[in-house]
Amino acid sequence: MRMVNGITGVFMAAWITMAACLLAGCGESAPSRDVWEEALSAKHTGLAYLYRNDLEGAAGSFESVARLVPREPLGHANRALALLKLQDYEQAAASVDRAVDLAPEDGEVLSIKSDIVAARGDREAALGLLAHAVGHNASDVVLRYKYLTEMRRLRGPDLQEEDALEELQAMLEHEPENLAVLVELNEILVRLGRSREASAGYRRMAGLLEPVPEDLQTWLDRTLDALNRGDGAEAESSAGILGNLLVVDPAYRASRDRLGDPSQQSPPLYDFRTAPTELAEVAADSLVDMRFVDAGDEWMEGNLSEEEQWTDLVLADADGDGRPDLALAGRLGLTVLRNRVDGWEAVLSPWSGMDDSIPGPGDTVFQLIPGDFDNDGDIDILVAGPSSPQVYRNEGDGTFGLAQTLDPGESPGLFSAVSRADFDHDGDLDILESNMGSLRFYRHTEDGVFEEGTSATGFLESASGAPGRNAEGVTADVVTADVVAADGIAALPPAQPLAWGDFDLDGAVDVVVLFDDGAHRFYRNLRQGRWVDWTERFGGIRWGGAKLVAAADFNNDGALDLFMAGTASEGCRLLWNDNGYRFDREDTPPAFGAACDGLDVAAIRPFDFDNDGFIDLVLAGTSVPDRPGLRLIRNLGNGEFEERANLLPGLPANVEDVEAGDLDDDGDLDLVLLTEGRPLLLRNDGGNANGWLKVQLAAALEGSGKNNFYGIGSTIEVNAGSHYQSLHVDAAVTHVGLGSREKADVIRVVWSNGVPQNRIDPESLTLIIEPQRLKGSCPSLYTWNGDRFVFVTHLMTRSAIGALTETGAPAWPDAANDFVKIRGDQLRMLDGEFEVRVVEELWDAVYMDKMELLVVDHPAETDIFVDEKYLPPPYPDLEIHTVTDPRLPVAARDHHGNDILPALAARDSLYVGDYELGDFQGVPEMHSITLDLGDLKGADRIHLYLCGWIMPIEPSSNLALSQRRNVAVVPPYLEVPDADGQWQTTIPYTGFPSGEHKTVFIDLTDRFPAEDYRVRLTTNLELYWSEAFYTVDEPVRAETRITRLSPDTADLHYRGYSREYRTAPYGPFIRDYQVLSGEPQWLPFAGYRTRYGDVTPLLQASDNRYVIYSSGEEIKVTFDAADLPEPPPGWTRDFVLHTDGWLKEGDLNTATAATIEPLPFHGMAGYPYGPESRYPDDAELRAYQSAYNTRWVSQEYFRNALRLHGPGR
Repeated sequence: MRMVNGITGVFMAAWITMAACLLAGCGESAPSRDVWEEALSAKHTGLAYLYRNDLEGAAGSFESVARLVPREPLGHANRALALLKLQDYEQAAASVDRAVDLAPEDGEVLSIKSDIVAARGDREAALGLLAHAVGHNASDVVLRYKYLTEMRRLRGPDLQEEDALEELQAMLEHEPENLAVLVELNEILVRLGRSREASAGYRRMAGLLEPVPEDLQTWLDRTLDALNRGDGAEAESSAGILGNLLVVDPAYRASRDRLGDPSQQSPPLYDFRTAPTELAEVAADSLVDMRFVDAGDEWMEGNLSEEEQWTDLVLADADGDGRPDLALAGRLGLTVLRNRVDGWEAVLSPWSGMDDSIPGPGDTVFQLIPGDFDNDGDIDILVAGPSSPQVYRNEGDGTFGLAQTLDPGESPGLFSAVSRADFDHDGDLDILESNMGSLRFYRHTEDGVFEEGTSATGFLESASGAPGRNAEGVTADVVTADVVAADGIAALPPAQPLAWGDFDLDGAVDVVVLFDDGAHRFYRNLRQGRWVDWTERFGGIRWGGAKLVAAADFNNDGALDLFMAGTASEGCRLLWNDNGYRFDREDTPPAFGAACDGLDVAAIRPFDFDNDGFIDLVLAGTSVPDRPGLRLIRNLGNGEFEERANLLPGLPANVEDVEAGDLDDDGDLDLVLLTEGRPLLLRNDGGNANGWLKVQLAAALEGSGKNNFYGIGSTIEVNAGSHYQSLHVDAAVTHVGLGSREKADVIRVVWSNGVPQNRIDPESLTLIIEPQRLKGSCPSLYTWNGDRFVFVTHLMTRSAIGALTETGAPAWPDAANDFVKIRGDQLRMLDGEFEVRVVEELWDAVYMDKMELLVVDHPAETDIFVDEKYLPPPYPDLEIHTVTDPRLPVAARDHHGNDILPALAARDSLYVGDYELGDFQGVPEMHSITLDLGDLKGADRIHLYLCGWIMPIEPSSNLALSQRRNVAVVPPYLEVPDADGQWQTTIPYTGFPSGEHKTVFIDLTDRFPAEDYRVRLTTNLELYWSEAFYTVDEPVRAETRITRLSPDTADLHYRGYSREYRTAPYGPFIRDYQVLSGEPQWLPFAGYRTRYGDVTPLLQASDNRYVIYSSGEEIKVTFDAADLPEPPPGWTRDFVLHTDGWLKEGDLNTATAATIEPLPFHGMAGYPYGPESRYPDDAELRAYQSAYNTRWVSQEYFRNALRLHGPGR
């Protein structure tokens, strides 16, 4: 884990292969370095093609590898894998046989060959190959687990439990802390009645989980109790429930990831076996000729008073010209040195007020933190001093004015450190303050206003309390205001600076906080604004000497590491992040001993001073005599570091602060120091000899609200040839070193809301603007129209389990029970069948429990509709509305008075939507449409039909809305005029379209108190209408003939993503099924999904036996229509598709969004449910899960896309 870069692992046994070649008299000359470089490029391209599911491209690229280095097995093996996926079994077999000849004992090569043999129908021979591979690779747990899985698949009930137990025990010998293996082993022991061994196994499991979460502890205790009592049935049931609960635990997921997914074909080979070792880029390039030079005092002359003593500094682009300015905290106020092309210009913003809560003359400002705190697109400054922090807003003219003094509540405490990020992932910056006695969380509520809200977050850990619980013994993830200690905060030891970032690689911001007593804490983000103390589980951070901490990816493996610094006598430590699983402090590079010796560290700045693509460090502080107060530490890229004092000019022993930024805009990072209260500029001369890249993120300011403007908390990944690095966005501009490479191949941004965005061939200065795209909306329905598959609409949009509503309450847990109309011209018969495709193309997990096609025959002069509006449960059953005489309103106007009747005359690409967007997607200004239905005196029944679509509000935006006082969601309500002509509400909630191209039915019968038949529909939901008509006195039930068809076949498989586009400025996002991208687009839900193949039995009834699938996956469903009678003469045919099940969005504020589990079920009272509820446990459902839900999906494949799969061109 220490030396990971673009090429992972170790290049295997090159000298053995070369020796074997010599002994065999090969006579072939070894490939040159240039040939190996060409093969390396072809390998990267092939892996990228595989990742994108471009199998022909992959096969071609790996054929090139095999041609360039014919005695290297990787090209042959990976070409075989691509051909296998193309079902070209003969060519695949020939390629893999060549790879086996070259590497006859290589487990990965033999695994691919076993897949090919199995695909050709000889599963016994395939199992024999795996047994042979295991014999030569006994410690390979992935290979062993695949062998065990294939034994189970082939032997079925004839496989003896003891045989499976033997394999699992062998795995544990080589990986004793693998929780997933231990769970399987324990469950077998329970079934075999070996209670004593099972009890020991569960106690061992508890040790790996320490501290055991409360819900797991409940079922662990029940399992152990049943084992002790000898109640085998109860022990088996409790053990099964415990196993299901464990699947969502990060420790279980990490261990299960290490076993691979044996339900799928083998992964490709990532590493060459025979390449020269120097080809592996695990070290930085040689240091370029560079040094830091004292820029002198000229830049300050005429700008800064000679007498002023500054207490803190920070670099930020205060005036928005793209160049970093220098902000200084002084006695009189905030001075900004504006960085002009021709020099510097000072602008003073005086401190506001002189009372005790506001910095003023004689006060000390400890910390300046830049950030766009009001999300208006410019940099504001957070000022932290001896009392309450203050937000100074950027006035747009180079000055800053006080916007808010944060109210700490009843116990202000003493300041220690403050930071800002979008901690709750609701699209704006929050503030986290650590001070003497507490952690305090300030939530952004509206337009740059912050409100203290610590009590509900989980930051209430008591120094003496058990890990994961506050002083009252309440589990931290459910702490609310009524369990806060009497003084408003929980007792804490004095807190010191903190670091934040996605340390556990689940997409959400975690927090590390240092405390004076050494009991430092790691708070894991549970989402929806809650954290839990995860220190004991994550490990490694409890070092009493630490006083400062910083986070960065120092080994370019995609995970944030921690650098901790102490006093002059304590030194420094580097904690490596073990793939998001835990911190490891046993391997601090020895260079830190000398570099930190004698330095009482006051500031840590990770930065890449030589642009070699590896993050270096600069430390500032108070040093022992004869050594400077600034230490420069170079990252050698191979897990080692070195101090480079020779690159610095002579400096004093006391340096209070240091900042890094490209002040002269020449492509390398300069340093600004604060020493003896005065700024000192060290210019970087020569660091730009290496390549570089500057990336600035810009979130949408209107109609979005998904990300803070500068994307603070996002991740930027860069691939340049074989070089990969991951950077944590903590400033408006992120500087990226590229080493000897002139430019990057690809940038991937994972925004702070979890949405990825790629930029191919980026320029050296790259602005990446947040895309306007849907990320969660439910699966897409495509139907065969006789010529091609066409998009119809989205399904099951009523269900959003785990999400938040705009009030902050959880969404309803009910299954969707959804009905959508399919027009007759959208679905035609194909070979005696009706065929539909249901594809998940957004960031959702789908639990599809039932599908049914209703064939609706009716007279040609009659049209049919179903009410497709969004309503709260209970959801109604099917009702067919028939229309014979649709009437257009006589007039229609929007809230501006514009004539909108032409846009509402037909279902086409014209939509009504002329209103101002708001801060959040889905919540614009209040708007209305007014329809005049004409003279309807004497009408008995009046029905209104509206067709349109809605831009959904995302769960994270709902969290933000629940915190706002100036914005409230107003669902559509309908008004009619009274006798005085005044509008009065007659339907408080009409419902709204539940997706694209949906019909809303509104019964207006007896709704008009006067003979004025106008209606006004008002809302601030982002609704777009394309058609409006009404009917008068239609028959209550016109004649129809309905035939219900159950699925004849249903096949689950990977498909990819159809091209998304919009038909018109106000039109919905729709997709072209014919234009496909195979590249995964979303961070996957981890857990067990339904295995690919036949899933027909799972769609027959709503019975909790459902198909679990997610992004990029498709169910192809056919309905046998061979015996379906033709419509009678003069009749026509439409369809209604009935689906039932649940959707879970991947939004970071959806509860348990990182995992497939917990599994939903009919009748559950809430989601996620607590220990009082559980997915039903009976023999039929256990059999269903073991037979169908066997496909393990890890998040690692997505996370490692750039690192392992190359540039993706």
